[in-house]
Amino acid sequence: MATAAAAFVCLSGHANAATIIFENDFNNPTGFINGAGSGYTDVSQQQVNDLFGSTFSQSFTVETIQINPSALYSDPSGIGGDYALGMLSSAQDDRLWLTFDVGSLSFVNVSLDISSIGLQGPGGPFTTNNSAPEFELKLFDDATNTQLSSTTISGTASDIFTFDWTNHVSALSTVGNTTGMVRLQFDLLSGGYAGFDNLVIASSDEEGDITPPGDIPAPAALGLLGFGLAGLGLAARRRKPVAR
Repeated sequence: MATAAAAFVCLSGHANAATIIFENDFNNPTGFINGAGSGYTDVSQQQVNDLFGSTFSQSFTVETIQINPSALYSDPSGIGGDYALGMLSSAQDDRLWLTFDVGSLSFVNVSLDISSIGLQGPGGPFTTNNSAPEFELKLFDDATNTQLSSTTISGTASDIFTFDWTNHVSALSTVGNTTGMVRLQFDLLSGGYAGFDNLVIASSDEEGDITPPGDIPAPAALGLLGFGLAGLGLAARRRKPVAR
């Protein structure tokens, strides 16, 4: 019974689970208008907050890209779903910010998918088939505007109108923040134009931890469950009386 009980306890939760701050696959914009404010194909320059009910701040025109259905784009992996966000690196210095409270936790952990992609319309496209995107994530103390930490992430040089997603999980240290309120900035450094999607932000005392409370990945959970059931079976066999 001890073996089965241990397995059950392991299944019951995650000891130091992360706190999910923001999670959006950007698949359900409200009132998306194709070409709105831009004249580009399968893209809208409507404000991110207006479409997704979020609390971002943005500079210039962070677009929403319609992936499916699309006359222009293809996404063979399906990772991007129906919509993604896109930004310029040089023609305009597009940026996106999100401010939130991490309390006394040590890390902001960020998971997202990024891809190079083209923007077809006036003055575009702004990228080529050999342009790999590089994003920078910066974390600031919101009260003092002091930079706390940063990291850069890069993707592949995909076909100009085909998404080729690269997933990144990044850990940004919160050490030095004064009130618990921090500001996370997304900035495309190079590549001309690129998209990102499937954004999850979590605070934790563990670097890279974005696991919701009580959640254990299915393979591990199934393995523990099997281990626990095996323990129950063994215990039952040990208790079975010997036939005379």
